[in-house]
Amino acid sequence: MFVEDLELELTTICNAHCQLCYRNYKRYVPSKKVRPLQDIIDQLDTFKHLKYIKLVGTESEPTLYKDFFPLIKYIKSRGLEIEICTNGDTNNEDWWRELSTLMDSGDQVFFSICGSTQKLHNTYRKGTNLKNILRNAKAFRSDNKNDYAQCIRFKYNSDDFDSKQFKDMVNQFSNVYWTETYLKHDISNYIDIENIDLLGPREDKAKEYENIEKLANLISKSDMKKETHCMSWYNKSQQIDIDGNVYPCFLYLESGMKWDGDYTDIHAQKHDICKWCNTTVRKISYEKGVQYVL
Repeated sequence: MFVEDLELELTTICNAHCQLCYRNYKRYVPSKKVRPLQDIIDQLDTFKHLKYIKLVGTESEPTLYKDFFPLIKYIKSRGLEIEICTNGDTNNEDWWRELSTLMDSGDQVFFSICGSTQKLHNTYRKGTNLKNILRNAKAFRSDNKNDYAQCIRFKYNSDDFDSKQFKDMVNQFSNVYWTETYLKHDISNYIDIENIDLLGPREDKAKEYENIEKLANLISKSDMKKETHCMSWYNKSQQIDIDGNVYPCFLYLESGMKWDGDYTDIHAQKHDICKWCNTTVRKISYEKGVQYVL
């Protein structure tokens, strides 16, 4: 398979404390790593068919990477499209203005906005300042119209998302991306559990999530023939961690398993995590509008 879509981890540094983040898992081992720019470039040079690069941060805030601009310049020199997901509360306005000059209309920068007030926003995006995020997003905004407000709906902010105040605030962005929170792990998985019950999906979505999870588990444990729709395989996407290890997806990375690049066991759904990419599970998830279950 030729990889066209690649997600990179640049550091293990983050200024936020989002409770559903991998960093808040009990099995997460804290560290302070920064991957050398040349190591990243050398590895990217081995991927000859790339079209897209994602700088999202499984365990980090990508815009805190010290060589962020040189990396962006390298990626754009290859004619690749970039997707950046950021909490937005980093650096200063000049930094964000400069970033906008390095990117074009084919790129996307998502600023996470989780409430119309600091209190609501900070319920999930702990440690970030809403005013700073809006200021930085404004500094980045340009004629490229590649800035996005990424609005994650939780149980706690669902009513606020439907309010005029919230919609007026995010409408200053060139684009608004509405999404839903996912099915969180058992509470025993997390270190910080303060108010974590507020971070689930709204009730109607929660029931659908639970039904999908039951279906996935039922199919996974059955002897029936299992057809898979592996998102990594069909999207030609992979993920690279802070040490340069390659994984088919975040769930595989999160599981702690090492991967040898072979999709045989994945297609056969021999790993529990692959139950979510069962063809039937994926189909019903989209039909029910709960594809955000993961």
